[in-house]
Amino acid sequence: MTSACRRMGTPIIAMTRVAAGGRAGRSGGVQAETRLRQEYYADLRVAVSAEESVAAQRAVATEQAVAEKWGETAKESRWMWSEYQRKWPPGERAPVDRSDDPPGSWHGDGDRVLDRAVNGRVESACDRIAEGEQERISSALRVTESQDPDRHLIGFEYRLKGRDRIKEKVCDKMEEFDFSPEEAVSSVSDTIRYTFQYREDRYTQGVWADLGRLKDQGFELEKLKNSWSSEQYKGSYSA
Repeated sequence: MTSACRRMGTPIIAMTRVAAGGRAGRSGGVQAETRLRQEYYADLRVAVSAEESVAAQRAVATEQAVAEKWGETAKESRWMWSEYQRKWPPGERAPVDRSDDPPGSWHGDGDRVLDRAVNGRVESACDRIAEGEQERISSALRVTESQDPDRHLIGFEYRLKGRDRIKEKVCDKMEEFDFSPEEAVSSVSDTIRYTFQYREDRYTQGVWADLGRLKDQGFELEKLKNSWSSEQYKGSYSA
């Protein structure tokens, strides 16, 4: 019950059960290895090479399946976006007539109005948001993007929410919650927003990795929401 090898050319006695031929039987049902060392390692290299070839073929097949699935998902996403634009075209909203508004005031959709003083405070808050985006936030997101070539930021040009949309929300929040202009602006959750697009097979891993990278740069995660079941927004939302 021992395994021994004294010199080159001496048979190796391996205590393993094998099914292939070229081996002598032993008592107790265990077969002895009859191949010389060189023959044994040559056969082993062939077996390992065959296993690696099968593994490589499986990896290629998996990558191809993922690529096909990704293509189907991208096609579906483009269709959903075209449907969204068809149902709610960008030009559907009629421009608000501000020709008779007092100077410095703001008049939005649905009779939303900010007088000159309040509008000035909201504009100042929006200026501070834009400064933070330019000075630190966007550069940090670009650094995070550079750390993984398998996904990218998309829609980067839309990272700042339009001021008219911010002011609409500010009007609603000031009326509903009696917020100050500054409190109302700070309660708008997506004044600055970014979108990472991942490969499907690396989605979960990529999301958690990027959350960790942003944490390392000083950001704190306050909210993480899975919105894949939503009809309008497919993805994970973090703030």
